[in-house]
Amino acid sequence: VFVILKNESSSRVRNEICCLIGEIQGSITASEDDDAIMTPLSSEQKQWDTLIARVMELWSSDQDILKEATFRILKSCFDYSADKFLAYKNEFFTLFQTGLNSDALSVKIAALQALSNWLSTVEQKETKSFDGLVPLVLETVVLLVTKDEKEAGGDALECLIEIIEAEPKYFKKVFDLLFKNMQKICSLENLQEDRTKQLALQVICSYAERIPRVFKDNIQYLRDFLKMIIEYLIANTNDVTDEWMTPPEGFREDKDYEAEGYRYGRDLVNKIISYIGQELMLPMISEAVQQMINLDWKSKFSALMVISQIGEFIPNIDEIAPVIMVITKILNDENPKVRYAALHAIGQLADDCQPEFQSKFHETIIPLLLEKLEDPIPRVQSHVLAVFTNFFESCPEEIVKSYLDNVLEAVCSCLEKGISLVRENAVTAIAALAESTGESFTPHFERAAKLVEEAMKTHNQPEFREFRGICIECLTIMATAIAKESFMKYAEQFIEIMINFQKNDFTKATNDATSSYLFSGWQRLALLMEDDLAPYFSQFLPSLLEQVDAALTAGKKEKENEFASSEDPNEETKADTIEDHEAATLAINMLETFTQAFEKSYYAYGSETCQLLLKWLRNLPITSKGFNHVTSQEVRTGAAGCLPGLLRVIKASNLSEKETVLSYSARILLEKLLDAASLEFEPNIIEKIIRPAIEVIEDAGKFFNEEALMKFSQHLVKLLTESQTRAQENQEMKNNEDLEDEEKETLDDESNEEEKLQIAIAEVFGMLFQTYKELTIPVAKMLCNGIRESLQPGKTDSSHKFGLFLVDDIIEHSLIEHIPEEWPCFREALLRLVTSGACDVRQAAAYGIGVLAQTNSSLLKPDAEIFSQKLQQAIKIPAKGENAKTYGLSRDNAIGALGKIIRYAEESIDQKKLIPVWVNNLPLNHDKPESRRQNELLTEMILKNVGGFCTQYKDLLPKVLTIFASITNTKFSNSTIEQNMKDILKALSNSNDTKNLAEQAAAGLSQLHQQKIQGLMNSR
Repeated sequence: VFVILKNESSSRVRNEICCLIGEIQGSITASEDDDAIMTPLSSEQKQWDTLIARVMELWSSDQDILKEATFRILKSCFDYSADKFLAYKNEFFTLFQTGLNSDALSVKIAALQALSNWLSTVEQKETKSFDGLVPLVLETVVLLVTKDEKEAGGDALECLIEIIEAEPKYFKKVFDLLFKNMQKICSLENLQEDRTKQLALQVICSYAERIPRVFKDNIQYLRDFLKMIIEYLIANTNDVTDEWMTPPEGFREDKDYEAEGYRYGRDLVNKIISYIGQELMLPMISEAVQQMINLDWKSKFSALMVISQIGEFIPNIDEIAPVIMVITKILNDENPKVRYAALHAIGQLADDCQPEFQSKFHETIIPLLLEKLEDPIPRVQSHVLAVFTNFFESCPEEIVKSYLDNVLEAVCSCLEKGISLVRENAVTAIAALAESTGESFTPHFERAAKLVEEAMKTHNQPEFREFRGICIECLTIMATAIAKESFMKYAEQFIEIMINFQKNDFTKATNDATSSYLFSGWQRLALLMEDDLAPYFSQFLPSLLEQVDAALTAGKKEKENEFASSEDPNEETKADTIEDHEAATLAINMLETFTQAFEKSYYAYGSETCQLLLKWLRNLPITSKGFNHVTSQEVRTGAAGCLPGLLRVIKASNLSEKETVLSYSARILLEKLLDAASLEFEPNIIEKIIRPAIEVIEDAGKFFNEEALMKFSQHLVKLLTESQTRAQENQEMKNNEDLEDEEKETLDDESNEEEKLQIAIAEVFGMLFQTYKELTIPVAKMLCNGIRESLQPGKTDSSHKFGLFLVDDIIEHSLIEHIPEEWPCFREALLRLVTSGACDVRQAAAYGIGVLAQTNSSLLKPDAEIFSQKLQQAIKIPAKGENAKTYGLSRDNAIGALGKIIRYAEESIDQKKLIPVWVNNLPLNHDKPESRRQNELLTEMILKNVGGFCTQYKDLLPKVLTIFASITNTKFSNSTIEQNMKDILKALSNSNDTKNLAEQAAAGLSQLHQQKIQGLMNSR
């Protein structure tokens, strides 16, 4: 390969060979995990001893193209295993320094790209000496921008962003130099590429995201950066042209690439407010806007674009009133772009401040919008309709209904006579009106549907495919707005429209944003029509599933375009890829709806659906950039979430060998879920892929033999161990390194995600214990070492919680009796952690004690008194600022566990002391299922001996009656509890002694509670 590289004349092919060398190195490194390949390799086969020697041989050449190749190979190697090269870091320092000082621009940019990859993949503590290269890096970036701005300059700025996003501390000592260099780039007047200035602004914005403290401590940086953004906005505001005012037929607002500049600028405003905080930024922005609003029209336009971004950061809606006054005055500006910007600001504020904005300003805004529908400029008129959509989408129904007739009439008029852009926004406005008014839209349904259908028919050219999709969206939204019985007379007509749209606008190879409307449309009809849609399946589902497949295939554009993108970056391709992923996500949602709504009817399409979902779940081609997911994380996790629904389709079918098919399918799905999870890197994604395994096991029942069960469990343990290792590394970084507050918060967030993953894995084990009982004894034994480790004093709360979850499951499913040697450790942990300072740890420990009393009281009885004492301590622990529900659930579980000890270990405790403690803490208010269990235990206990209870615990009778009055006919009761309460009250009234006690107790109740007790007695 190196020989071929030296003799290759094409730069593109040389680059691909360099990437190939990195991939070879990566595959050798990956083989260290013997599970990753079929045949384990010897230690000699796991290294490429001559690689660095061959790379340095290239570097020693006098040809710049081979020096460039040196850095391209290193960059590719770093993608896979940068840490494997730490032994050469001193040599690399000299290599990078020399490369950055090279006279050849191609060598400079290759050196910079390799260095950025190195710094962003290796831990900073290993490369602190590389701080010395940072000034040279900045010098190189500015030089590349001025010498070769179109290609190398943009790539150089992207390198800066990559380093900053990975480890901003490299620039901490030279931040002022970094800032001033980016200022210099943004002020250059001869730049041909707007992308260059965008990237320069993004460099600063990325630093603000990672280390906002630098900006908060030096306000001048913020003022200068805001000025840079505003100047960029003004510079990217083009003059008004005839084509802008009256766009050609088929034009779409989101495809207006001339607007990309100011869109980027206003997004930067949004980001910097969110990174720095509104307290500092809003006054600064207000001052700047006040100066701009009275200047030339471009300044006014830019000011309105800035205003449009502040809504979500204003906590009090009343503070927006002065802003609205300014905007409404500008609505009649002589410049149509200014009017357009004012409308945009209203629409964005309506979206960001919903529904308070609509409630407070509808009387001002709606009449003005109706007036502006008469604007002579179609582009402005279309934006009025877009604002109607934003305004009504989240507007209180009663407000929308008060304007429905007038607004709908005006919007329908625009639909009938406007240009295509106007008609498109009219259709979306009709959809918003229908969705917001629900059944009140019924009188207008037929006319509006006919107008939208007619618009589809008259716009039948290829360039209007997306417009037809928007019409489909509107029609199906209107259908779901009205009642099913009102819609069903139109159902066949609507299905015909959908089928024709699918047939005429799509082929198997067709995929674009329009497919999103198709998938969402069928999903809405499925939810609306339910089983009434099933008879039409054969007419549309086969080709619809082909279109679903096309949505996945389109995602591969990201890979296919990669080869060309190395020399011809295409931003439009990135946007298309995002739309492809959105379409695929909507397809997933549609399939999930179909499998849930039509379980029995869907079986004929289950196999094909399963194949599609599995294709989405795991799709990892190897590219020149390393492992690269073709599908988005939303698609992968959505596909995982859909899989259990396919098992329910099988269960609902009439198959003669249903159980065999169900078991086989469950094994396959679990295998694929684990396979997909093992290829992920983000804990939140792994968790979302693993969680559906719980449903698969629950729905399919027993389908593993002991060997397969152990193998599955071992894979889970591997995922668990990897997560625990990552969490431990985060903790060590947080404890041992000089981190910024924001970096510590990031590590905390990552640790929280790891905790969620570990809990999900614990819940999978819990479902295995519940389903397979004694068959999981070897699994429980395998887990015990890890459980003991996680429960040790000094471990984190998340570690304790994870261990307790497994302990609880082992106890609950009666496995503890098969591993008695573990009980002393579990007992000690339950007693210690039930009074933990962390609510969720206390809750898990209390739950374990409760299930122990219920399922294995013989094990608890010797320690019943000490467990009871610990639970009473837990109940008394006061809230310390935790979420009220979290604290309440913890306390409820402690009270519930005490009640179970009273019920199942009564001979081992002093009931006279414990029953009053228990009863006085009832009813439980947060854990509804546990509350019902406790109320049932209470009523059963009293009902056994009503007279004896009243005699022995007469002081508790007012509390008992209060409990009855509080829970009757609520979610805290059920039919058994209701009957028990009635029987108790009847028994009380049958004896003069108990009747008098009951009457005395009831006399102290509130009037409402007395009425409820009387209601219970009367309903006997």
